[in-house]
Amino acid sequence: SSGINAEYGGNVVNPIELINKYGAEHVRYYLAKEISTTNDGDFSQERFLQTYNTDLANKYGNLVSRTHSMIDKYFGGIIPNNQETKNMFDIKIKQDISHFYQQYTLSMDKYQVSIALKSAIALADAANQYISDTEP
Repeated sequence: SSGINAEYGGNVVNPIELINKYGAEHVRYYLAKEISTTNDGDFSQERFLQTYNTDLANKYGNLVSRTHSMIDKYFGGIIPNNQETKNMFDIKIKQDISHFYQQYTLSMDKYQVSIALKSAIALADAANQYISDTEP
């Protein structure tokens, strides 16, 4: 057998096959987010694909794409160094950044990687909402 196998539903999952099909980073992300470091965890192909599509493609991917496009379109490809708070949306995103960063840091300090990643996802959601609320 190559690698460590995880059983689920009477079937065996070979992590090397998952890595070859989806990439090491995607598998690592799923395992870190969905499988607790202190308890046993369940693996399902359906949940893996849902996590991959929802978190990585839709939330993070969308955020990166939108941010890149807006920086290119509105600022000539240069990230502005503007800390000015202009409206309630600016105030809220600054509060969200502080809150989710603090949650992330505290969770990582306690080796609660899954909780930390959920904080990062929540920040991505908040940032996507900020862009929706403030785009011209």
